[in-house]
Amino acid sequence: MSVRRGTLAPAGILPRIVPRIVLNPTGPGEVSTLLMFIAGTDDVTSYGYRIGDAAEILVPAFWNVATADVSLPTGTTTVTVRAFDGTILLGTAATDFTP
Repeated sequence: MSVRRGTLAPAGILPRIVPRIVLNPTGPGEVSTLLMFIAGTDDVTSYGYRIGDAAEILVPAFWNVATADVSLPTGTTTVTVRAFDGTILLGTAATDFTP
C-alpha cells in the first residue's frame, strides 16, 4: 500500500525511520568521513555508530546530520548507525564496507 505525501498512514502503520549511512573508505587503517543523516524528521539529537564489534560511539546531530572520522580494518566490516531523539531510539541501519 502506498501513502501519498500529505496524507496520514492508516491506523497501526507507522512510517519507518531509517538512518542513511555514507562512507567512502579510502583504505585499511586510513581515515574516512562517516556521514549519518535521516530525511523526513527533524527530531534527531544524536547518532550512535559502531565499526564492526567495537563499542558504540555517540555523536551529536546538527540539523539531523552528523559526521565522524573513522578508519576501517582490512576486509569487510559492518558499520551500524542508530539515530536518537534524546534517549528515544528512532531507527537503526547497518551496511557492509570494504576499504
